[in-house]
Amino acid sequence: MKKKALVVGAGITGATIARLLNNADFDVTVIEQTNEIGGACSDAFKSCAYIQNHGSHIFHTNDKDVMAFLSPYMELRPYMHKVKALVNGKFVSVPFNVNSLDSLVLDNYAKLFLTDLYFQKEYTFEELRDVSSIANSMADWIYDKVFEFYSFKQWGKIPDKSTLNRVKAFRYSKDDRYFLDRFQGIPSKGFTALIRDLLSGDNIKIKFGHKADATSFKDYNVVFYTGTIDELFNFKLGKLPYRTCKFKYELLPVYKSQEAAVINYTQDYDFTRSHDYSWYFPSQNSYIAYEYPKQHESEDEPRYYPIKEKENLKLYKKYKELLAKKYPNVIPAGRLGTYQYLDMDKAIKQAINLTTMYLESINC
Repeated sequence: MKKKALVVGAGITGATIARLLNNADFDVTVIEQTNEIGGACSDAFKSCAYIQNHGSHIFHTNDKDVMAFLSPYMELRPYMHKVKALVNGKFVSVPFNVNSLDSLVLDNYAKLFLTDLYFQKEYTFEELRDVSSIANSMADWIYDKVFEFYSFKQWGKIPDKSTLNRVKAFRYSKDDRYFLDRFQGIPSKGFTALIRDLLSGDNIKIKFGHKADATSFKDYNVVFYTGTIDELFNFKLGKLPYRTCKFKYELLPVYKSQEAAVINYTQDYDFTRSHDYSWYFPSQNSYIAYEYPKQHESEDEPRYYPIKEKENLKLYKKYKELLAKKYPNVIPAGRLGTYQYLDMDKAIKQAINLTTMYLESINC
């Protein structure tokens, strides 16, 4: 008799796990509380334009294992992501680099710090401050112009400079690409189609409009849970806080309506970013999304960014211990299940590792 697995959530993590279990000859049931697959990666083609439903998602990785897993299901359409920020009325490249300096026509004194840097190296704020007094001043300038107000909008508070020490502040290069990974692009049929293909295994069945019912967990050999762990226990220990975003969309009868696929508004406006999805797929029209961050309050709102402060991580740990005690066959996974922000390749790699560890444990 085949072993039975339940996967809660039909996003990229759940789809990866379901495919691996399918390949291991499990009977796999995937439940999804919404009426669509894809989770935060979902996208669509409509009105002669491409649109993503939750901001901008670009696949990028240096991980050969991730690429090997995805290759049978995905042809990657080459795309090199570029982001610009509106600084002092000009659109400049981010991460901040030599082109950014040139765009702002900074004086020669401001550029003196370059003489102390290593070409093509990316510097964190902490590293930049340690180079020289001039570099320290430039780090302050970049923080003020590019990070401070943007971070306030993103997180609802002014960040302490020390909290950004490990953030990339400057790239000594004219390479404008946002990501430097070897593999990057957009799946040729979109992310929703990729996830649909992952879920198309013979042993996989999907149930839409179903929330996780913990009383049914005992009916499965294993449950991979990619939902919110506090909600599973009806928030009995308290709510894990998140930031979310609202998106306002415009459909424009043009192709590439802005300077780059994503524009960061670092000094003004109440939205953080605008996304022009026609950069990802050439199209007759362009969907533009304006992103407004806010605190997650309603259960109808998606949870995007866990607020990883000490007290919240302690609360998550308590929930994870409770989960292990009450439902020992349940393995939390993904952004929500593990309460961490994960790039797409990291989510896939985590899913591969967790599933592989489980399969090895039962085959010992």
